[in-house]
Amino acid sequence: MKSSLEALDWSRACALLAASAESPLGQRLLRGLVPFQSPDALIEAADAVGEAQAALASQAAPSFQRIDDLAPLIDAARQRASGFDGRQLAQVLAAVKAGEFVRQRLAARSAAPRLQARAKAIPDLEALVVLLERTVDAAGAVLDEASPELADARKSLLPVERRVRELALDVAARPEWRAHLRDGPPVLRDGRLMLAVKAEARGRIAGILHDRSASGETAFVEPQELIEPQNRLADLRARERRLVDRILLERTREVVRLEAPMHEAQRRLASLDAIFARARFGRAIGGRVVATGTSGALVLRRAYHPLLLHSAGASGRTTIVPFDLELGKAFDALILSGPNTGGKTATLKAVGLLVALALAAVPLPVDEGSFVPWFDEVHADVGDEQDLAQNLSTFSGHLRRIADALQRATAKSLVLLDELGTGTEPKEGEALGRALLVALLERGAKVVATTHLSGLKDLGFEVERVENASLEFDGDTLQPLFRLTLGLPGESNALKIARRHGIPASIVDRAEAWLTGGRGSEVGRAREQAARARQAAVNHLETAERLRRELEVRAAALEEQERALTEKGRFLAVERDREVERALKAAQEVGRAALAALGTVPASVAARFEGVRRFVESIADSCALSERRAAYLGRLKKGDAVYLHRYREHCVVRKVDLIKRSVTVLYRQLPVELPLEEVQLPDAGG
Repeated sequence: MKSSLEALDWSRACALLAASAESPLGQRLLRGLVPFQSPDALIEAADAVGEAQAALASQAAPSFQRIDDLAPLIDAARQRASGFDGRQLAQVLAAVKAGEFVRQRLAARSAAPRLQARAKAIPDLEALVVLLERTVDAAGAVLDEASPELADARKSLLPVERRVRELALDVAARPEWRAHLRDGPPVLRDGRLMLAVKAEARGRIAGILHDRSASGETAFVEPQELIEPQNRLADLRARERRLVDRILLERTREVVRLEAPMHEAQRRLASLDAIFARARFGRAIGGRVVATGTSGALVLRRAYHPLLLHSAGASGRTTIVPFDLELGKAFDALILSGPNTGGKTATLKAVGLLVALALAAVPLPVDEGSFVPWFDEVHADVGDEQDLAQNLSTFSGHLRRIADALQRATAKSLVLLDELGTGTEPKEGEALGRALLVALLERGAKVVATTHLSGLKDLGFEVERVENASLEFDGDTLQPLFRLTLGLPGESNALKIARRHGIPASIVDRAEAWLTGGRGSEVGRAREQAARARQAAVNHLETAERLRRELEVRAAALEEQERALTEKGRFLAVERDREVERALKAAQEVGRAALAALGTVPASVAARFEGVRRFVESIADSCALSERRAAYLGRLKKGDAVYLHRYREHCVVRKVDLIKRSVTVLYRQLPVELPLEEVQLPDAGG
C-alpha cells in the first residue's frame, strides 16, 4: 500500500500534517503516518479528532510546544554513567512539566471523553515534576532547596565571598600601589581576584604572579593579603560543586529509573499532538471529520483536493472547483474520460488521497453528508514514468502495478487506475483494460479509472455497475472546467487542441475527415446532443436547489419570528397577571384600612360589615394567577425549578420555608433567599 500512497502525494500530505504538530514527537509520528488498520481504531481516533476540533474552536486546546524528545538525552546519560548538567535537567523538567499540563488538562475535560480517556492513560509524572522543580530553575541553575547540605554550604559561602571582595577593594585602593596598577579595580581570573599591575612595577607589589597579558605589558598578581582568604573561598566553592554534582547525579538516576513510564508518556503525548495536528490541518482547509463505517457507499459531496486547497489558502474555495462522487451505490466502477490537461489524473488522485486521509482520521474538505467506508487497502496506478531500475517500459510498469492490485484486491479495496489500457496498441489495450475492470468488479472492489480509449468508455453503457463520467471542457476556449459530470464519457478534443497549438489546418481537416467518415460523425452528434440535454438537466437541478435553499432560509426566518412573538405574548401575559394582582392587592389594602377605621363602632354595627371584610380578605386570592401560585407553592420542594422575574432567569430551589414564607434558590451558583411572592411558575419565563 505504501507505493500506492506515494503515487497519491501521501508524503506531501504527511509533511503538511507534521507542520501542524507542535512537538518534535508529534511531527515525527505524522511524517510516518499510515491509515489505521482496523475500523474500530479509526472510529475512536476520528471521534478524538472531532473533540480536538471543538477544543480548538473554544480555545481550550493544550499546548504541546515544550514536549521535547527526551530519549536521546536519557540514552546518553545511561551510556556514560554520569549525570545531566543543569541545563539538561532543566530541559527534562520543561518537557515532563509540559506533558503533565496536557495530561491534567485533558483528563479533566469530561466534555471530550475520547481525549479524556487518552489523557488518563498517560503515566502520572507529577512527583517527578515537583522533585525537579525543587532542583533547578528554567536556566539550569541548581537551587538552594535541592538539598539542606547545599543550602548550608551556600550560606557559609556568602560571607566569605563578601569579605574577599571587600579586602580586594581595600588592597587596590592603597595610595602607594595606585600608580603601579594598569586598571584600578581588581579583576577576576581563574576564579580568583587579582590586581592588573604594570609589568615594570611587578616587584613593587608582594604576591603571587598568576598570568601576563598577551602584550606582556600587564602582570596579574594576587596580593599576599588575598591568598589565604581566597584559598578558603576556593575550598568552599569546591564543596558546593561537589554537592551540586552529587545532586545532579541523583536526579539523573531518578530520571533514568523512570525511563519506562516517561517513554510511555511521551508516546501517548505524541499521539495526542498528532490528534490535535489533524484538527489544526482540518481547520486550515475548512475540513470536517467524515463519518466512516464498515459498509456503505463512498460519498464525497463538494470535495476538494486537500493539497490544492491548502496551497491556495483562504481563496481556495473560490478558485478550485469541487466535485461530487458516489461510488458503491448505483455503480461500483467509474470510467473517467476527457482531454489531456482536463484534470482527470488530479481528480483520480484527489479521490484516493481523500479516502486515505479519511482512513487516517484526518478531516476532509467536503460537505456534510459525505461518507467513507472502510477500505482495507487503496491500490493506485498513477503516472506513466518508466521503471528504469527494473528496465521496465511504461506499459510494463503499469502492468506490474495492476498485477499487484489484482493479487491483493478484495471486496473492501479501492482501486485507482490512471490511463488504463494505454502504452500499447489501442485495440489490445481496450480489450485488456475491459478484462481487468471486469475482474476487479468480480472481486467486489470499487474502481475509478481514467482513459482515452473509446472501447473502455463504452463499458459504461454495456456493463452493469459501471458508469461513465467526464470532466467538462470548454470547446471554444479549450480550457478545462474541472466539473465532474456523470453519465457521459468525455471527448479527447485532440483535433481542436492540435489546431490551437499550431498544427496546419490542412492536416487537422484531413484528420477530421477520416475521423468522421462512416458512423463516427453520427456518434459524435449523438454524444453532443446527450451532453446538451444533460447540461440542461443540471441547470434545472441547480435552479431547483437554489430555490430550495432560499425557501429554507425564509422558513427559518418565519419560524424565528413566530417563536419571538410567542415569547413576547407569554411575557406580556405574565406582566398582565402581575399588574392585575398588584391592583387587587392595592384594593385589598384600601379595604382593610377602611374596615380598620370602623374598629371603634359598636359590635352590633361592626357585624353588619363582616361580609365586606371577608370579601376584602379574599379579593386578591380569588384571581386565577393567585390560585395557580398558591397551588404551586403548596407543593414546592427542594430541586424544583422556578422562575425569578427580578433576574429573568430559571433557578433551582435549595430550601422552602413556609413559616417564613421564603424560598432559597441557587442563582449563578450562589444561594439567594427571596419571599415566596417573588417566585414565578416555571413556565413564566418561557
